[in-house]
Amino acid sequence: MEGMVWIVEWDIPSDSAAKRVRFYRALKKLWVASQGEKEMSTQSVLVTDNPELAGEVFNLAKAFGTCHIYEARQIE
Repeated sequence: MEGMVWIVEWDIPSDSAAKRVRFYRALKKLWVASQGEKEMSTQSVLVTDNPELAGEVFNLAKAFGTCHIYEARQIE
């Protein structure tokens, strides 16, 4: 859909540093596979026009902590 974006936001608990490292390594692999070597945001949110990537990131984040996914219409 033109103009549609998916927003995935997550919160990975800080009580386990190893868990956070595993999450961000797996996230980086997803990002590189989808976007190449483009720079990735360091915030706990992803905005993308790729619904498959949004779903994969959502499922990954859900396995490590809490997350939400939103479908939105981009207005410029």
